[in-house]
Amino acid sequence: GAERSSAADEPDGEAVPTSPRARLGRGYVAERSAAAPPTNRMARPSRRRRDIANMWNFADVWEAVADTIPDAPAQRQGDRVVTWGEMDRRADGIARTLLDSGTDEAPTQEQDKVALYVHNCPEYLETVFACFKAGLVPVNTNYRYADDELTYLWDNADAVAVVFHGTFAERIEGIRDQVPGVRLWLWVDDGSGPCPPWAMPYEE
Repeated sequence: GAERSSAADEPDGEAVPTSPRARLGRGYVAERSAAAPPTNRMARPSRRRRDIANMWNFADVWEAVADTIPDAPAQRQGDRVVTWGEMDRRADGIARTLLDSGTDEAPTQEQDKVALYVHNCPEYLETVFACFKAGLVPVNTNYRYADDELTYLWDNADAVAVVFHGTFAERIEGIRDQVPGVRLWLWVDDGSGPCPPWAMPYEE
């Protein structure tokens, strides 16, 4: 989840690439990321080495902002303030979790869809940031949708993950079997109750 480290080590202590985009192992992502040394954050190539016309991504822009002003506020919600550095780090953790949700039989693929079923909150933009980092596609979900609308949207989009506020857990419980393609449910705590056993807490 958000607090998960993006760094990984082999058993013998040798560092392995940590970039979600490198983990996808395809196209420009693999080609550029192979030259970037692993770090504790998502390894990414120097902007000077990029062909901007072919590679431009919102994640590149937001990461550059986070590198430049890490302690500046990126999001405010009431008394809650999330800095650019925090948002970048937490998005790294979500990106890693989304990528690792795949299996040998159904690995996470570039352009896989991630549904966002939350009210306005910092976790929304963090997940969008994570999707851009990982080469995935965020799919907004209207919180007013009825059961049949939710199942149609997620099934039609081929969503592989859903990030949802706890208040929607009961509704999801009744339709989960109708969206078998969703393999990861990330629960965002909104104080409405405990995380259901079929979901993973966003913060872990």
